[in-house]
Amino acid sequence: MEGGIDLTELGLEGCFRSFMAETRSSPEPGAQLKDFVLGAFEQCQATVTTTPKDGTGNPLAADTDSDGLDEITIGTGAAGVDVTDSLNLTVEGTNTFTGTLTFFICGPITSGTCDTGGVPAGTINNVTAEGDYSSDPVNLTEVGRYCWRGYFDSNTPNLDDAFDSSTGECFEVLPVQPTLDTVAVDANGDPLTGPVDFGSAVYDKAILSGTAYKPGTDGADTTYPSIEATMDTPANGSITFTLLGPDDCSTLASGTGTNPETGVTVSDDGDYFSSGFTPDTPGLYHWQASYSGDSPNTLGASHNALCDDEEEDVTVRQIPTEIKTQQSWYPNDTATITSSVAGDNLGAGGSVVFELWDSATCDGTLFYTETETLAGGAHSEEVSTSNTTVPISTLYGDSAGTSVSYSWKVTYTPAAGDTAHTGIQSACSAEHFTITYTNDPGPGTDLP
Repeated sequence: MEGGIDLTELGLEGCFRSFMAETRSSPEPGAQLKDFVLGAFEQCQATVTTTPKDGTGNPLAADTDSDGLDEITIGTGAAGVDVTDSLNLTVEGTNTFTGTLTFFICGPITSGTCDTGGVPAGTINNVTAEGDYSSDPVNLTEVGRYCWRGYFDSNTPNLDDAFDSSTGECFEVLPVQPTLDTVAVDANGDPLTGPVDFGSAVYDKAILSGTAYKPGTDGADTTYPSIEATMDTPANGSITFTLLGPDDCSTLASGTGTNPETGVTVSDDGDYFSSGFTPDTPGLYHWQASYSGDSPNTLGASHNALCDDEEEDVTVRQIPTEIKTQQSWYPNDTATITSSVAGDNLGAGGSVVFELWDSATCDGTLFYTETETLAGGAHSEEVSTSNTTVPISTLYGDSAGTSVSYSWKVTYTPAAGDTAHTGIQSACSAEHFTITYTNDPGPGTDLP
């Protein structure tokens, strides 16, 4: 015959490794034993499969550097990066069990897995159901290779413990890629708004952002001190400023100063300035800047490698000149003194006073005066001024079309004791002039 026994109906649950069945000739306890069978049930088994996740439980980025490891990038500033471990538990052979889940993480490690030790990352007690579970978030402050371990500690007889510390539990934290932006500035650090005069220094400003602090070292686990550690030291490294030109993106600019200028020390995100460089040739120049990087910012950063950022262009111009014209000459006058009687001479002579006024009516401001002495003894005598110090241009301005009127007043006085001749004065209406000046007030016109 063939039969079966419903263990559930009998109230028997859990994991049983083996069974023994026997038959007797009758139900009495002392009846003769006929058959005796020993056998094994299908063994109860727990399986743990774990998968690294980010701090919110989302999958990590796929492998990009062909090392077989999923990836996550270290956080910026003093944040580090949070990661979790996702665990899937399955149990075969029984619907009733209990146990404890624990999580551990190791790293950075160059090889191997986290099969022992590690930093505790959470415990889940009284686990009685299959399904997905998650570790506590763990903050990592250092780049490198990390591995998780998920462990199921069974409290059910005949149900063995299970864990996963396979290579599938490993992942890598990548260095951060900072951002470096740059702009050409003046000596005050303000963006350039026009060309720079030849002979002046040019400057550059680098704006560094998105750096991560140095790894922490005060984590609770001495083997892996950067896990759950304090990040309190800003990134270092240095910025190099390079000026190229003139008029190309391959020639290192020559002049006064250091070019390239290396070693501009960095401490955290912020603005950093070159010390200034004075090119020795006019033309169009291009600034470039690069950040050396410092763990965990080892990818560094650079800007304007192709010289296509107009904010990094500097035009060093030839110093412009201006021209301004002003006409100038010295006014002079001539007077002829003549006796009105034929054959009479001027006796001992006398003096002639010349006066130049800045009006047409011999009044206002006396602009110039000069006295000349007649020799005498002649019927007629001519004398002239010899002005070489007071130009007419003294009175006019720079405006085009300025008009200025002048008049000469000339006075003859006979020599002392000469009572035979009278003095005389010229008429202003007969000797005046107006000059209209048209000068170039600047700045002039460029050469063709």
